[in-house]
Amino acid sequence: MKQFFIITFIILIGNNLTAQTKKELKKLQKIEDYQNNKTIVESGEYFFKATLITPLNHRTFNILDDNGVLIIKEKMMKADIPHISKDSIRTRVISHNEILEYNVEYKEKKKKIIVSFTTKGEGENLDILLKISDDNKADLYLSSERIDPISYSGTISYMK
Repeated sequence: MKQFFIITFIILIGNNLTAQTKKELKKLQKIEDYQNNKTIVESGEYFFKATLITPLNHRTFNILDDNGVLIIKEKMMKADIPHISKDSIRTRVISHNEILEYNVEYKEKKKKIIVSFTTKGEGENLDILLKISDDNKADLYLSSERIDPISYSGTISYMK
């Protein structure tokens, strides 16, 4: 009977140590992801690839083709993104708009990065907010005076 209690005690301690190690590994992975995301943003040349689109007051849609790309390069932005309005689904191509008021906010404690900027071109200003979190995951929020606000979920990565 004594051996049973000793073996049970050892197993319980071993499980607790494994759980603590997993927690530490997860924390280290989150720090590594944050540093990687920080490097991508600080390079000034990266792109966002959308996989989901969520229009205001609509359900979420998958983006299955090559549409859904926003490129940041040399203080310019180019986008080829689908947009869903009340009447239709269409792809908007926004070409080489100059980036104005580019701001990056680092949330060290939460390991998140928030990039916000305004672009000017083709008779409208676009307000863009990019929230970057773990494992290169990001949410993009786009709004302007001429279109309904819309959000996208996807990933960011270096320019190739």
